[in-house]
Amino acid sequence: MPSPGTVKGIKPRGRRVEHRIAWQGDVVDNGDAAHYSGVFGSTRVHRHYAVQLIECPTRFAIVVDEQPHDGVAVILLDTNVPHAIRSSGIGNFSYFAPHSERGRQLRAFLDGRGAVVLDGPPSAIPVVGDAGDRHQLAVAIVTWVGAQIASNPLTPLRTADVSSQFHLSESAILRVLRDELAVTFSSVVKWERLCVALRLIVEGESVTEAAAGGGFFDGPHFTRVCNEMLGLPPKLLDVGLVRPG
Repeated sequence: MPSPGTVKGIKPRGRRVEHRIAWQGDVVDNGDAAHYSGVFGSTRVHRHYAVQLIECPTRFAIVVDEQPHDGVAVILLDTNVPHAIRSSGIGNFSYFAPHSERGRQLRAFLDGRGAVVLDGPPSAIPVVGDAGDRHQLAVAIVTWVGAQIASNPLTPLRTADVSSQFHLSESAILRVLRDELAVTFSSVVKWERLCVALRLIVEGESVTEAAAGGGFFDGPHFTRVCNEMLGLPPKLLDVGLVRPG
């Protein structure tokens, strides 16, 4: 039985949570969206660039922005929201780029809320209209950054490079990403590098090889970013890639 003042499945604040359960399952990579299905375990507190939808029929425990939620079947999380999984199970994890059509729809459903706990998949998703010019610019910036990292992962990428490409000041680049997508330039770069490295992990490369292939300084740097954005080290990922049909 949980002690008074605690929630079943949630570790009291201040106690260490172990993160040893390997995530074993399959990943479908659709470019602007990735879907993981399989075993999951507890994670450290983390936040990432993607809008995330988690579905677990047997229910699980999660802490969102320091607020515990127990017995969760479905939860939708906005970009950059701190959260940590506090139980294990089998579920589906979907990650949507905030600039994608599905990402925009889910963010419209959230309507400024960092997270929403649901009994089932989101229904009555708002229809989003054509994005304005500034949003299209933000999408173009993120798309260009992703393409540059995918094709030249070993080449450093800075705001000055984006500024030169789009003929805007560096401060203007940062503002449009913040205002239109609620993200920072550094989070976009780290997420794109992480995606490149994780694809290499899925293809069977070692952590060291994936770190180099993703443009990280070394294995520990890759591990730190993986912990920061996914809440667990890459060594706990045991996943296979399913090619979209």
